[in-house]
Amino acid sequence: APDFADYARNINPPKDAAKSLPDVIYIVPDRYASADTLKAAYNLDNAGFYDRLQQRGFVFHANGRANYPTTAHSMSSTANSGYLEPFAELYGRQTGRLQPLYSAIENSEAQRAMRSLGYRFINAGSWWDASRFNRNADENFGTDILMEINRVSLSELEHVLWRGTPLREIPGFAAVAAGATECKRIKHKLDWLSRVGNTTSPVFVMTHMTIPHTPIVADRNGNCLPASIDYPVPGVTYAQLKTAYADYLRYFNDAILEVFDRQMQRRSGSGRKLLFIIQSDEGPYPEITRLQDKEQNFIDLPAPDLNMKLGILNAMYLNGNRTVLAEELQTPINNWRIILEHITGEPAGRNRHKVHIYKDHQRIHDYIEVTAQFLN
Repeated sequence: APDFADYARNINPPKDAAKSLPDVIYIVPDRYASADTLKAAYNLDNAGFYDRLQQRGFVFHANGRANYPTTAHSMSSTANSGYLEPFAELYGRQTGRLQPLYSAIENSEAQRAMRSLGYRFINAGSWWDASRFNRNADENFGTDILMEINRVSLSELEHVLWRGTPLREIPGFAAVAAGATECKRIKHKLDWLSRVGNTTSPVFVMTHMTIPHTPIVADRNGNCLPASIDYPVPGVTYAQLKTAYADYLRYFNDAILEVFDRQMQRRSGSGRKLLFIIQSDEGPYPEITRLQDKEQNFIDLPAPDLNMKLGILNAMYLNGNRTVLAEELQTPINNWRIILEHITGEPAGRNRHKVHIYKDHQRIHDYIEVTAQFLN
């Protein structure tokens, strides 16, 4: 495929771009599992959600695979439409330093191309450092965690207690405080996503959402839980976590379709088109890696566990255009080529779909290709 940086830096906006460019809302639901993982590991048949996507004109791959097994690698690869072997050459294979990947996310060729086309770039990140704030964005929405704790979730007294006393070390209090914060933050963001854009100039929204990522902070109907659920923590079994994860994912399904439907209703008379992407960055962690935490070794994971970690959803609404095939969405490596090609009409080429793992968190650029094992 052509070098993506060269392509992205040389595309031209269409005529009358300010009026004709579609808004682009790109949503990354962290650890949203593939259909086969949901059925096999979580006893969840997600077919109803896929039917609703299809009815709305989405093209999707329900059993997609991440190009890399963790968020930093996956998001940096996707946003630059390229594989990460150059990082091994630049920084060596014996390193756990994530900052270069974080920089590749913040300074991605995707956001650079969108801004050059005339888009207002809004970053709507999470508590995670690499997505929380983007210096290239025209606006960073809802990313000041401490401000949100004060303003949205906890009372002033609760905030003082949390920051200034040993209560922050008590797991029960921490779970209640963190869960209340995250639940309200997610609800606030979903409501905002349904209202953003559809103005006199085009917007590009990049939002990384920590749902269904643990800790799980809401139930099937979106009600905030009295305390967040995670594993391994005292009093929570892995079976309980899986049930809560399935409910959390069902809540996201309903909520994100409501966002989409409200966006489409708002545009019925405005003429501003919409591209809407729902692309998971990685699958959920299996039990063994949760118990190992940072010492996990992807190479030694049993195939079913690695399949869980790599399985994702990749879905696109391209203003009702179905010329893109589901097979093109097997992995997200070409997502931005597809988006920019759709916007500008300029062919972008395609990368071959590949899947990689790496040794462990001390050797994050020691890449090993496992495409033959995990892609049909």
